[in-house]
Amino acid sequence: VYWLPAVLGSLLGFTP
Repeated sequence: VYWLPAVLGSLLGFTP
């Protein structure tokens, strides 16, 4: 699931 890290990163204020 490629969008999941981006979503979590967005919530945390960064992107992996």
